[in-house]
Amino acid sequence: MKMVIIAAAALALAAVGRSPDAAKSAPGKAPVARQATRIPRAALDDIRACAARMAARDLFSGVLLIDQGGKPLLEFSSAAPGSGPFTMDTPFNIASATKMFTAVAIGQLVDQGKIRFDDRLGDHLPELPPELARVRIDQALTHTGGIRGLTQLTPQLAAAIRNAPSARALVPIIAEAGLSFAPGTRAEYSNGGFVLLGAVVESASGENFHDYVKRNILAKAGMTNSGFAEPPGAAVRLSRMTPGAPAGGRARTSFGGGATPAGGWYSSARDLARFAAALREHRLVSASTLARMLTVGSDLPARTAPQRAGQRRGYGYGFGITERGIEKIVGHNGGAPGTNAEFATSTVRGWTAVVLANVDPPAATNLMTFARNVLASGRGSRAECDAIAATPGPLG
Repeated sequence: MKMVIIAAAALALAAVGRSPDAAKSAPGKAPVARQATRIPRAALDDIRACAARMAARDLFSGVLLIDQGGKPLLEFSSAAPGSGPFTMDTPFNIASATKMFTAVAIGQLVDQGKIRFDDRLGDHLPELPPELARVRIDQALTHTGGIRGLTQLTPQLAAAIRNAPSARALVPIIAEAGLSFAPGTRAEYSNGGFVLLGAVVESASGENFHDYVKRNILAKAGMTNSGFAEPPGAAVRLSRMTPGAPAGGRARTSFGGGATPAGGWYSSARDLARFAAALREHRLVSASTLARMLTVGSDLPARTAPQRAGQRRGYGYGFGITERGIEKIVGHNGGAPGTNAEFATSTVRGWTAVVLANVDPPAATNLMTFARNVLASGRGSRAECDAIAATPGPLG
């Protein structure tokens, strides 16, 4: 049986508008929010109320964390029957949000002079066939390389992923899938591209991808509840797609072949807030490299009138990006049966929002949509919460 791997290309939600109180950034430093831009208590109360309302209607199970400048402002958790309780330190499967770690690993190796963003994949992976070898690293990072692979999960592919000792061991699978279009001619979300990027990390660093990320990203950011293997105490994944699940209900699932540079790692809400802080403070990549990574490299279509009226949505180097005026919100999301992750951080106002769910999408996505709307406007209503909560997702 084939099962589609659900991978969200970027955060496509409302951005925060320009704030007259936003501080100007010092050279080489990310903008830091002034006290006057602190999120109003009323806004946080509206977000909490919506989270509770969604949980009461069985539309959300998981955790929500909002912090600003490293200070937690809102923590919420609710667990569906058969799971929980959860805390801000409970590890959840973050699916495609893993791609941020892969992109940061590439950025670190650029800082070290071991690779360049405009290198060809074949410069580091000589075993690639010519059509894949010519794809540039920056094209793989922005999903413009045309790389196929890992878009559908079969039992055979799942077993191959579980048994692969390294990212590079999966290169033959991606190579066999080939290209779907000429590199640089358009954008199409690619899990296979990020697996190849993980193999580039291994080639350039001399380390297994898992070990490299643990030592150079998780440890440096203080992410003690994150990793590629499902840890003890991880959130139980519940899905309506699980064979044998009761009608309209959920059952445990272990969908997925395992962790790769494209997805399937675990992290907690507090750890992802630490990740945001480490990026903002340039503890992971340099200011100049981060600025390049957070520049839109491939655009996403505007879905709503407000977006068409001045909001730009796109994909940078491993991060979804929303721009409006001087404000920039970056992050990533991910989803698969029994898991939905949303991560967003504002480069101007200094807030970070994390929503992690242990049920099918769009549980976390809908709550994040409401939260980001409120963070932009300052208030939210019950009617808006209900309308967003009713939005169906890819898992129905």
